[in-house]
Amino acid sequence: MEQHSHSEIASLEQSNWWYATRRSILKSLLARYAGPSDTALDVGCGVGSNYVGIKPHARRVIGLDIAQDALDNTR
Repeated sequence: MEQHSHSEIASLEQSNWWYATRRSILKSLLARYAGPSDTALDVGCGVGSNYVGIKPHARRVIGLDIAQDALDNTR
């Protein structure tokens, strides 16, 4: 993914149907299958929009991404 697109994605992810649907599916799967955990690892976290769905299942969420720009938007 190109560097400049991460800031655009960060602004779109809250309302775009694709990202909203993915987060909804993630939340459903975690609610059904995930037990409490000390740490969760989000590999390829992008701009960090899945954090809100993962956080109820882990005391600490660590996000990893190859793109520094994505990580900068996550903070």
